[in-house]
Amino acid sequence: MMKQYIMFLLGLLILSACTNDEYLAQRTEVEEGIPTVVKLSVTIPMSGKIETKAFSDSGVADLYVFSFKKDNDEFIWNLEAEFIDWMNNANTFCSTLVDRIVPGRIRDPKEMAALEEANGYTDKALDVGEVFGVWVIEGPDGLEDKLPFKKAGVNVMVVPDVTPYKKRKVRILNGAHTGFVLGAYLAGFDIVRDCMHNDTIRGFMNKMLHEEVIPTLPLDKKDLEEFASAVQDRFNNPFINHELMSISLNSTSKWKARNMPSFLTYIEEQKKLPKCLTMSLAAYIAFYSNDIQERTADGLICKRPAGNTYKIQDDAWALDFYYAHKDDTAAQLVKAVLTNTQMWDQDLTKIEGLEAAVLADLELIRTEGAEAAYKSCL
Repeated sequence: MMKQYIMFLLGLLILSACTNDEYLAQRTEVEEGIPTVVKLSVTIPMSGKIETKAFSDSGVADLYVFSFKKDNDEFIWNLEAEFIDWMNNANTFCSTLVDRIVPGRIRDPKEMAALEEANGYTDKALDVGEVFGVWVIEGPDGLEDKLPFKKAGVNVMVVPDVTPYKKRKVRILNGAHTGFVLGAYLAGFDIVRDCMHNDTIRGFMNKMLHEEVIPTLPLDKKDLEEFASAVQDRFNNPFINHELMSISLNSTSKWKARNMPSFLTYIEEQKKLPKCLTMSLAAYIAFYSNDIQERTADGLICKRPAGNTYKIQDDAWALDFYYAHKDDTAAQLVKAVLTNTQMWDQDLTKIEGLEAAVLADLELIRTEGAEAAYKSCL
């Protein structure tokens, strides 16, 4: 029993370690659990709740930790009925959201050596994270008093519904990243902080957030404005070198999950195209098609206007698509991208004026540069 219990906890630990980017492309639809099973989830913006599922079949008790309908993959352990009863009725599993920028490991050998000397040991899992951090837990009344976090002064909140906080983070924080970094990289920038020191890039991001994203969110506007304003400070952190190429990973599914909902809602409510989000879509196309050199086993090699090459990493089908269209005219490429229902689940050329606007923005990026193109939106 103890061995199976450890296996179960290990499975939960593995699940909790999964990132947004690892599951964004799957757009998982999650199977419903039986009524007595409590909820468990990580931050997967395109999904419903991940739920535990337990049942007995012919006297054999199976525990399904989670099940993705898309591929019908199931993670199953045969556990005793007593364990499943204990799991279902003696525990509370909560949907949670963690908001903290963690750009990765320490890459400077001298800095790593200094930390190891100060700590007195070598930590192979040492990572870098910003000072800001919040953990939002969806749970029942009284849970906050039972957990030790609040008394310890840790920024942890227990709320009845985590959905608004998840939407706020994905649309504003993550949406800001995906919304400006691709064009910023083409403009010659390498890390987020340097983008915040540029009036044009910073202004583009802020206009996108405050005028095009926040109005589409059905949440408290004061809270949203404060959160968006804090994003600029967080991106300007002098101790974090958050690389734009790192953020660019899987930008096709990221733009769809983080920016497209704001984009479509703005059009529906305002009856016009959002300038910055439309430019952001053009910048995505420009980044994926800028002087394509070759298709390698693990990426698409393009050349930056500055002359250096860069490797785009995304789903194979997305990279194959852009490589197949590398000789297209700008007009042909824009039409091919916007009509690709595998990318967007719809034909975006049906949105009045979008095809012409994206084409004009793409041509501006290619002729005048991404920074000048962003400035045209201000």
